[in-house]
Amino acid sequence: MKFLKFKIILIIAIIVGAVFIHATQIWLDYMVSPQDELLGEMMYFPSGVFLKSAICDFDMFVANFVWLRAVQYYGHHALTDYHYPWLAHIFNVLFSLDPKFVKAHRFGGVLISEDGGRPHAAIELLKKAVLCNPEIWGLTYDIGYINYAILNDYHEGGKYFKFASLYEGPTGRSIRFAAHSFRKAKEYALAKHLWKDVLRSAETERRKETALRAIRYIQIEEDIEILRGLVKAYITKVGHTPRELMDFVTRDLLDSIPTEPYGGRYLLKDDSMVTSTTLLFDELELIVKFLNQRITAYSAAKGRFPTALDDLIKERFVDNIPKNPFGIAYDYDRSQGKVLLPAIINKFEN
Repeated sequence: MKFLKFKIILIIAIIVGAVFIHATQIWLDYMVSPQDELLGEMMYFPSGVFLKSAICDFDMFVANFVWLRAVQYYGHHALTDYHYPWLAHIFNVLFSLDPKFVKAHRFGGVLISEDGGRPHAAIELLKKAVLCNPEIWGLTYDIGYINYAILNDYHEGGKYFKFASLYEGPTGRSIRFAAHSFRKAKEYALAKHLWKDVLRSAETERRKETALRAIRYIQIEEDIEILRGLVKAYITKVGHTPRELMDFVTRDLLDSIPTEPYGGRYLLKDDSMVTSTTLLFDELELIVKFLNQRITAYSAAKGRFPTALDDLIKERFVDNIPKNPFGIAYDYDRSQGKVLLPAIINKFEN
């Protein structure tokens, strides 16, 4: 009975103290300088180790208070100075109190990395959370995302996305992000292996098509990377740039030119850069779509189609006409007011 009374008294004391802290913080917000305010904020957040030993069996209660204070802290600075120097500390205190509070740890990881501008601190927090919650794949996914989107470390991003996929499964998003990240890291073999896993487990035709398309485009990038390396080897061996890709075969640098997965062919451009007809078609398709949109805008404004594409420049609907990736004139049909992409593609496929 005495122990129960003691716990009740302690709970009341904590609540009163929390109210006092909140009231004091409001007073500080109005009375002290910005620097003193930041120092004052930290007075209420001693280390998590200290709190853990001081609050006995009230971890969850205090963790919820710290969680509310973290949200308040973020909201205050989001509305004022966008400066969050103690954000990582607050969420680390929260982790010490409740390692299983996964939603808070994930939220903290986002805030610390993006708003707080401290992605490495966010990763350290999330790594601790993963050790305590290994089955929660979202934590590992978040580490992958920070590496991929903020640090541009595609290898690390792919690694953590792949870890997440072990729990999420081959039909989830983690494995696809892992494959995409490894592709950007130019780890083509691993990227293709992951997409093949997606292909094997695909439950819809659309997902199968997505996986097949990704595998083929990775193969194109891998082939181009090899061929670009051979350009340098050719120059070192012969002393000048190759005229065409078949020169690699002639000089015994390659047995044969790789087969392009979409049935196109690889090309050596005038600047000695290697590309493929598939990539050129993709680029052309985007340009044609843009030009047709501007032609539509011209027609709406002028009540007629432009006589030629140069009219779009003269009437300031575009700054310039993008160069055709194939180095030829666009097939513009004035009667329809369209640049005809199929005619250009057919011309190069035949």
